[in-house]
Amino acid sequence: MKKTHIVIHHALMADGKLADWPGIRKFQMSWRRGDNVISPEEGQKAQLAGEAVTPPWREIAYHYGVELIGNSYEILLGRWLDEDGAHCKELKMNQVGIGICIVGNFDAEIPSSGIWNKAVALVKHLVVEQDIPVENILGHGEVQKLAGLSFQKSCPGKLFSMDKFRTDVRASF
Repeated sequence: MKKTHIVIHHALMADGKLADWPGIRKFQMSWRRGDNVISPEEGQKAQLAGEAVTPPWREIAYHYGVELIGNSYEILLGRWLDEDGAHCKELKMNQVGIGICIVGNFDAEIPSSGIWNKAVALVKHLVVEQDIPVENILGHGEVQKLAGLSFQKSCPGKLFSMDKFRTDVRASF
């Protein structure tokens, strides 16, 4: 299915040992009870017993990630663009949206200029390559609001301005 939107997320944890691209991938590709990773044996046993557990996903939820690695900001590949994501079910964004996770907790801190600029560059490239209108760049919480959910996540964070982000993508042309 053609991608028509870009959906911006944050990891909701500061970049580091627990919230990095390999850590996010490992978490999402593991059996989970709530936010706790459990063994495959425990997960399968719990599922058979009818407990609320999440089986491992086949891959990380997002198409791309942006993260500080060492001293440079990197763009990381998740799922291929011709694959559905697992990042935002509302309004079929897993099918029509390109999911981008920016590693950091933007409820607690303003994105650094380095990670911001790298994310803007990635999104500009995708806007051109996929012919996606800038107004179709949305934060996860914005998608939930458009879907009419009474509760919306703050994603990509209370301190991440989607209006400024869209403005900066437009200005990068």
